[in-house]
Amino acid sequence: MRIPPARTIPSLSVSALRAHLAGAAPRPLVLPGLVAHWAASTEWQRPEFGALRTQVGEHAAVDVELAPRGRGYLDPAWARHTMGFGLFLDAFVLHKIPAADRASLPVGYLAQADLLDSPSAPELAAAAPPLEHYAAGPRGDVYRRNLWVGPAGSFTPFHRDPNIGLYTQVAGSKVFHLLPPGPASGPAAVVFETSRKRENTSLLPVAVGALLDGTGEGVEGLDTAEQNRWREALRAAFELDGACEARLGPGDSLLIPEGWWHSAVGLDAGVGVNAWFK
Repeated sequence: MRIPPARTIPSLSVSALRAHLAGAAPRPLVLPGLVAHWAASTEWQRPEFGALRTQVGEHAAVDVELAPRGRGYLDPAWARHTMGFGLFLDAFVLHKIPAADRASLPVGYLAQADLLDSPSAPELAAAAPPLEHYAAGPRGDVYRRNLWVGPAGSFTPFHRDPNIGLYTQVAGSKVFHLLPPGPASGPAAVVFETSRKRENTSLLPVAVGALLDGTGEGVEGLDTAEQNRWREALRAAFELDGACEARLGPGDSLLIPEGWWHSAVGLDAGVGVNAWFK
């Protein structure tokens, strides 16, 4: 199934973004070029992420999410562990620590880490300063900025946020799948079902691409009937008006309007910066 790409607008101005968000039903946008001035655009690149390691701190304590490959925070085996940032990079991103069977190891993901505006890491904030675009929401309020670091296969399940999101891929690449706020009827409605525990997160347990092509990680835990049920639901959902896919490379940003459902998968080792605002 071919999923339509999100609309791309290079070098969108703050005023143009404000006008877009003030519309009746703003849609996701891929925005290349917003962070060309960031030092992070050059400093935070592979092969070793050396500058990022220094700016965060080799021994800085970070909360790392661990989950089976192809699964996210919905999985019963998901857990959060605190470790030094350097150890996280070496063990889970750069794979410098030998392992007999790497495929059986969990994926480690530093997700929505509140490090960018921490007084303990001023060089980190200087490398990726806040964008003027963060004030383009109807209220002009910036809620939170955070850092994301993960290997290939790092996965965020389908969910929706109560704020506008502007995510920037600084290093590496990531694919997002996005669906309109809904509600939906018919087969597509299954994708929008949630639990009482996580009312903002779909019950879909694996990545969109893993189900639609049937070869991705995580699907081996689903029986054939369940795979077919989810696959039918996703195909119907991505026929909805506005449903799209966004493939981000270094320097690309993605606007996620308030309430839009989205999931993300890291295609290789990567670093991202996100801001939520109103």
